[in-house]
Amino acid sequence: MKSAAEFYQDFLYKEPKYGYMVAGPSVSPENNPGKGKYHDEWLNKDQSVGIFHGLTMDNQMIYDLLKNTSEAAGILGVDADFARDIDTLRSQLPPMSIGKYGQLQEWLEDWDRETSSHRHVSHLWGMFPGNMISPWTQPQLFQAVKKSLIGRGDGARGWSMGWKVCLWARLLDAEHALRLMKNQLRLMDPDVDMHDDPNGGTYANMFDAHPPFQIDGNFGCCAGIAEMMVQSYTDAIHLLPAVPKEWGTGEVSGLVTRGGFEIEKMTWKDGKLQSVTIKSRLGGNLRLRSAEALVCQSGHNMVVAEGKNTNALTQNYPISSVKIVDETKIPALELPQTQVYDIATKAGDVIVLKGDGGQK
Repeated sequence: MKSAAEFYQDFLYKEPKYGYMVAGPSVSPENNPGKGKYHDEWLNKDQSVGIFHGLTMDNQMIYDLLKNTSEAAGILGVDADFARDIDTLRSQLPPMSIGKYGQLQEWLEDWDRETSSHRHVSHLWGMFPGNMISPWTQPQLFQAVKKSLIGRGDGARGWSMGWKVCLWARLLDAEHALRLMKNQLRLMDPDVDMHDDPNGGTYANMFDAHPPFQIDGNFGCCAGIAEMMVQSYTDAIHLLPAVPKEWGTGEVSGLVTRGGFEIEKMTWKDGKLQSVTIKSRLGGNLRLRSAEALVCQSGHNMVVAEGKNTNALTQNYPISSVKIVDETKIPALELPQTQVYDIATKAGDVIVLKGDGGQK
C-alpha cells in the first residue's frame, strides 16, 4: 500500500483549469464522451477521443488507496509524516461531481449523456465495490449514482450484469436487482455470440454468456445475492436490505460481514425478519440496522444506537466534499424506516435476535 501511494505521489500532477491533482493520461474503461475525433490510419476511419485526466473512477480508487494507507500507518504506529503527506495529497484530488442531469459525472467535465446503452459503469466504483457512497450519509451522491445507472439502462452481459445487480442491491432496489439477475440467468444457445445477442445470459454449463468467458460475471451475480441479504459497508450491518417479493420467505447462513461478524442463520417470512443468529469472531460493538424492531434473546445488552460506532472496523466513509452543478436535479431521497441497535460483544459471543412481528 505504501509503495502504491508513493507511486501516486510521483504520478499525480496539477491540472491547469481547477488546480486539482489528477492522474493522466487515462481512460474511463472503453467509454468516451464523444467530444473529439481523430483519424485512425490503421483502420482508416474516424475514432472518438477517450484519453483524458481526472477521471472519476481514478479519483475514487486513488482517494481510497491514500485513505487506507494513512489509516494503516496510524494503526501500525509508523510513517506519521508520510501519512500526513498523503492526507494532504488526498485533499487535493477532484471531488465527486454531480452533473447537469443529476448524474454522477464520469469525467472531470460535465460531459455525460443523460441516456446511453454503454454497459460500463466505471465511475460508479465508489458505490460498489467501493464503500464511499451511502444513502444514510451521502444521499445526494446516492441519488446521482441511481440517475447514472438508470441512464445506462439494463442492457448488459457477463461481468457488467453482475456489477449492475450489486449496484441495484446497494441502491436498496430489490426488484430491479432481481430483474437483472433473471436476465443473467437466461439460458443461452452456445452457438450465439455477443454480436447476435448483446445482452447475454448463461450457458447450460452455468458459465455467463460473455465470449470470451469471464468468471466475474458469475462471481458478480453471487456477490449481488449476498448484498441483497446483508450489507455492512456503512457503520451498521443492514439485515435484509434488498430482498425481493419473490424471495418473501427464506433463510440464509454463513455470510460474513465487516467487523468479523458471521450470520450463522437468518430467517424471514413475508419479507419480514423472523430471527437471526450472529457470531462475533473478533468482539467489539455490533451495530445492526433492520426494518423490523429486534428483541435480543441471548442475554446481551442491546440499546438504540446513538452517535459514532465505537467499532473501528465498521465506520462510515468520510467524504470531504461534493461538487454539484444543479441541486434542483437531485430528487429528495425517501428511505425506508429502520431501527438501529448497538450490542457490545466479546470474541466468540453468539447473539440471538428475534423480529417482533414486522413493526415498521
